[in-house]
Amino acid sequence: MGGSHGGAVVRLVVAPHGTASATVSLGWYFPARDFMGGLVGNFYASSRLVHGSEEAARTLLPGSEAAADVRGWASFAATLSSPSSSLPAWLGDSLLNSLHHTRSVMWLADGRWRQWESYSCVNVDSVHNDGERHIPYLMLWPDALPSKMRAWAAGAMPDGMIQEQLACGCMDGVPPRLDAPCGRVMGDVSSMFVVYLLEWWRWTADEPSAASLVVELWPAARAAARWQMDRSAESGLPTRLVDTYDGLRLSRYNVSCFSALFHLLAMAAARELALSPPVRDAAFAAECDAALARGRAAMDALLWVEGRGYYRSYTGGEALMSDSLYAQVLADTLGLGALTSDAQVTRHLAAVLQRNDSPYGLLCQTGRYPLPAGAGADNSIWMMANPNWASLSLRRGGDPHKALSVVNKTFGWVRDTLADQWNVVAVYGGLGYGAEGLPAANSHYGYHLVAWHLLFALTGQVYSARSRSLTFAPALRGRFELPVLVPAVAATLSRGSDGECTLAVAAAGSASLVLHTLSVDGVAPPAGVLPVKLAPGQRVSWGGGAGARTKVTLSSLKPVD
Repeated sequence: MGGSHGGAVVRLVVAPHGTASATVSLGWYFPARDFMGGLVGNFYASSRLVHGSEEAARTLLPGSEAAADVRGWASFAATLSSPSSSLPAWLGDSLLNSLHHTRSVMWLADGRWRQWESYSCVNVDSVHNDGERHIPYLMLWPDALPSKMRAWAAGAMPDGMIQEQLACGCMDGVPPRLDAPCGRVMGDVSSMFVVYLLEWWRWTADEPSAASLVVELWPAARAAARWQMDRSAESGLPTRLVDTYDGLRLSRYNVSCFSALFHLLAMAAARELALSPPVRDAAFAAECDAALARGRAAMDALLWVEGRGYYRSYTGGEALMSDSLYAQVLADTLGLGALTSDAQVTRHLAAVLQRNDSPYGLLCQTGRYPLPAGAGADNSIWMMANPNWASLSLRRGGDPHKALSVVNKTFGWVRDTLADQWNVVAVYGGLGYGAEGLPAANSHYGYHLVAWHLLFALTGQVYSARSRSLTFAPALRGRFELPVLVPAVAATLSRGSDGECTLAVAAAGSASLVLHTLSVDGVAPPAGVLPVKLAPGQRVSWGGGAGARTKVTLSSLKPVD
């Protein structure tokens, strides 16, 4: 091999029958990172985290800081994959390995966090694709969100529509510069921007910072919600919009279920923001209520097929799309409740599983063309549908084993048969054209990261940083141990055979978990236990046995100051 090369050598003496260890540390320093010839830098250099490659290498040699980092990540990983976890090994392993998706992140010198849509589709931070991968990001790196939201807001159109992304390049070359908003007219972009802001308000613990961002970005969110209303003026639901399932070309139809439900989600989220203390816009909240009610009526009139028990994918046909209710997953995780009705969602899920299932996962859409119909978006498996089906089922009392088996059909195929967890693609082949279950489109993609919603669905978690409230309605009966995530905190919730419940914090950033309200299935710790502040390694236990609701065990528990 030509060019420069080198090696590393460590000298040491090992006595007979003795042991020894040797440490080699490699470091790099690349402060002048460029993007298409323009200097954007790296955050680790501009923040003076290190001042050179030698210093970067030396940070690992004392061992204490590196060991603490490793322990923190190991503690987080153990919430997903450990012998005591109730998560199936394939699910915990798949979630943990899904974080490989961060490989295309750019953390720039000025603090901006940017990311490609995928290596094979070089758009930058499309709002809808960010939405599909954002749950682990918001839990592990919550400070990454504001810089993207500010850029999306800055690029809004005069009518309030949030543009699709911060740089366009998927069908062309690499975009020439970052933060040049562009894209299509979409149903899951302006709506998702509103959802992001509500998540930030409800979930992030630093109230001054959360309130400040809401005040700053509320004008953009309000305008985005107004754009949704204007787009829905004709029928109560938005017309002819593209969405993340762009291969289906649903914008050809007057109304599609996928974008319609995102509209209802936007109205519900905008209402909550309008009523929040930093905003207090009761008049606009009332407008959102009215738009939500009108949209719900239109869902029943235009899209619900009562005799067959499902929402049609679009007006003018009887097609059934497997993932048309994705917006309801987001609503469930945010604690917004049913956008239509739980009974309709449950019937829809049953129809999807009966009609759209295949050996490799749920076919994207049936009923528009006869199957097998050759290759195409309808006759393919997109990596969102199976985990979203399971999350929706779990939240509505569905059988957990059945729900997880639906997820494992796609995740197990990628993990065990294709053995390619670090190159999950967006779309896999459907039936009847010789590419069944094989990668079909967009490598290193993030659709499968919607599976992180499963953790919230399994525990029935609803969290509010504003009220310091954490409540659970677990999908599992009897004994269990399940992961719990809130921004910058990883914990476990367990229930013993005697009914005793334990919330244990495994890892956290700079802040502890402070709770004023805590309950499992409505059972809270006895008076005097709350409020509590839990740091890593601390736990609170309550309930169990004949002394349920009175027995309390506190281990290394600190009272709130």
